Amino acid sequence: MKRDAIQKWMGWIVAVVLAVQFYFVKEMFAAELMFAIGFVALTVGFAIFYVLSAVGGQLVRAMELLGRHTAGGAQSAMQFFDTISRKPFRHPHSQSVR
Repeated sequence: MKRDAIQKWMGWIVAVVLAVQFYFVKEMFAAELMFAIGFVALTVGFAIFYVLSAVGGQLVRAMELLGRHTAGGAQSAMQFFDTISRKPFRHPHSQSVR
């Protein structure tokens, strides 16, 4: 009878050790999955930030070139209107109509 009791307890101990091992492995997989999800979220966040900053830099350069082009056009337009404003509307030898 004593040997049967020892075998019974040994069976329970092995079952408990296996259950604990399965639980430990399951918890480790869950923890690794959570870390992986966290690292993927961080990577996606940094990638989005990098792309937005790169696109923003390109937009700033494009706006700078557009501003230079616009400023040059505005300067030539100012010179044109300045020239027109200095010219008289009537010719000096023309007669006014009454």
